[in-house]
Amino acid sequence: MPLTLRDGLLPALDAIRAIPDYLGFRLHNVTVVQRVWSGQQIGDGTSTSTSFPLRVNKGANPVKVRLVSQKESVASGGVYSVEDLVVGPMTPPYPGSTADHTDPSIFDPPTGSQPTEFFFNVTGPGYRSEGEWFALREKHVDKPLRYTLILKKTGEQP
Repeated sequence: MPLTLRDGLLPALDAIRAIPDYLGFRLHNVTVVQRVWSGQQIGDGTSTSTSFPLRVNKGANPVKVRLVSQKESVASGGVYSVEDLVVGPMTPPYPGSTADHTDPSIFDPPTGSQPTEFFFNVTGPGYRSEGEWFALREKHVDKPLRYTLILKKTGEQP
């Protein structure tokens, strides 16, 4: 039994967010590369990289990917570029969700002594066959039923 109304809504939203993929509308794939460094700061020591696909609906469906609009870019006062991407909305983990859900807290700066950085490879229409590389610009977790990521284009493979 759900603990709150929000907890009860999240599984339904998860299923609804999968519908565009079933209809063939989700044409982009996002792969997250997490790099952990052994030194005290990024670039120090040796690095270990792991990658995983960014998905919705229990890991089965690609996330929504769109370009930042001209209006959003202008309204940001130069913070966003029209080459930036908005990824999501994605459903936060909820009671009964599986480990396939990407908890947005994974993108928080680490509190320990292992510096971590994230890169995102986006493939699909409008991008080279090997994909384009992006870095995390912002994480928006201010909505109780979803979160989104803003990615900035880096233009080079990390």
